[in-house]
Amino acid sequence: MAIRTLAVLLLLVRPAAALTFKTVDTFTVKGAHGLILIPDNWNGGLFIYAHGYTADARFLKPFPADLTLANIGTKLDTLVLSVLIPTLSGYASATSTFRSVGWDVDDAIKDIENVRRRFVEKYGKPKYTYLWGHSEGGMITSTVIEYLPHTYDGALPMCGPGAGARRNFNGAFDLRVVYEYVCRDVPEARFLCRMCSDGRSRCLADGDCPAGQSCGAAETPGPINDGLTRQCTDFLLAHPDRFSESTTAPGGGFVTGPVAACFGGATPSCARSRSRPTSLPLTCSSPRSASPRSSTTGRTAATRGATSGSLTRRRSSTRPSRRRSIRVSTAPARMRRRCGTCVASTSRAGGRAPR
Repeated sequence: MAIRTLAVLLLLVRPAAALTFKTVDTFTVKGAHGLILIPDNWNGGLFIYAHGYTADARFLKPFPADLTLANIGTKLDTLVLSVLIPTLSGYASATSTFRSVGWDVDDAIKDIENVRRRFVEKYGKPKYTYLWGHSEGGMITSTVIEYLPHTYDGALPMCGPGAGARRNFNGAFDLRVVYEYVCRDVPEARFLCRMCSDGRSRCLADGDCPAGQSCGAAETPGPINDGLTRQCTDFLLAHPDRFSESTTAPGGGFVTGPVAACFGGATPSCARSRSRPTSLPLTCSSPRSASPRSSTTGRTAATRGATSGSLTRRRSSTRPSRRRSIRVSTAPARMRRRCGTCVASTSRAGGRAPR
């Protein structure tokens, strides 16, 4: 999302300051809010933009009708800010909120077509019509052109989960399994809502509870295979500001607490790990004694992707062949300077590491 916004900002500084919109058309069809922008120097072409995933119902609102090049960056949600880009090259541009949030591919197919038809009915058939989108919008783009292969002159699905929903969610599930395994001995690391004093409402803070109620202890967890409780899920969807949906920038009140409880914060230190036996243990090796050829940890940092964002599992040459460890290869630079290479091991006394 940050890259997309930066791209728009960079385009704004090019010699397009004189650009104005001769048409700003806002409309609603079957609950989906649409937007059409036509620049003064329209070249006859049209780009329709499919936005990425969001579960935030606050996104479903009409577009402002007073958009200009000067205010569009503050008036539009960043999820659809890319709709501006084609107008800078003389193309008309259009988008839709879709009529629903979440996994809305089915609705989006219909809502994209409604936007296209409105444009044709009001402004005539474009010389060329293109469809493009990011992330879930990339998958929507691919799906629409499969259903309507002769309607568009071109399509650009960007970063779309083209392998399909099942594989997309399987990847997220795999990451959750690793988290649950590593943090299984830390009760505070469970993803749970708390209970209001009325015994029914969910909360994260007192302000979430009905008047006169306070936010108390955590709810009773359900079976781990069920994930979040239904009541907690409903609470979070009604309070999207409490968690970040972005896989590259997770956080928010619901996420930060459990993760910090397990890993000791965003930048855990070796000293902190020794003082917190319930959190993920970090063992340190001196950088002077670590040899890239003889040290497993040295090889991990030097040749196994020290900047990778994933947990790297590899066979340890210093342990029996059936023992494995999960190594954290993203230790902050200041951590590496302070204690050498920090290795996160899932081994427990008397236990066996994952195989």
